[in-house]
Amino acid sequence: GASPPQVLRLVLQGAKWQKDSPNTRLYRDPMALSRASSTLQVLLPGLQLLPMLLIEPQVLLKGLDACALTRLLVAIRVELPEVDLSRVASLCPQILTGEYQSSITQVVSCRRILEELIPEASIGKIVEFSPKVLLLSEEHLINRVEHFYINNPHCSPSQFALIAENDISLF
Repeated sequence: GASPPQVLRLVLQGAKWQKDSPNTRLYRDPMALSRASSTLQVLLPGLQLLPMLLIEPQVLLKGLDACALTRLLVAIRVELPEVDLSRVASLCPQILTGEYQSSITQVVSCRRILEELIPEASIGKIVEFSPKVLLLSEEHLINRVEHFYINNPHCSPSQFALIAENDISLF
């Protein structure tokens, strides 16, 4: 789990969120913080916990319910088996903070749209390189791809696939 200095840092870091969150008790309880951070780190080996919490402090609440978090992670892994989920969650923890059904629906929708729009691309590479793509709406994804082709009319689908897998600014 988190070391005592990490837990202390989380308590201090969480002080500013205590006023804004309905679930503020977590950040006042070092044992709960340690348990939640341990759960996240066990289920997502290699997770960058502190930077992740700077992006989305509420993700720590998911660590309090190991069963629910495991269920969500398994469902995401089914849809994105080729993805390093620890890396994706570290860079885009918002995928873990929604309700189970809405999170899974978003991942499934994103995968389906990307497969339709960029059939030659590795969806796993796109998601790992630009994890926030999982948070985008269908309309936004379609608009980004259309915008790219309007500005690059001579780009082949295979060239576009390579760009999508390696250009974070695309999405």
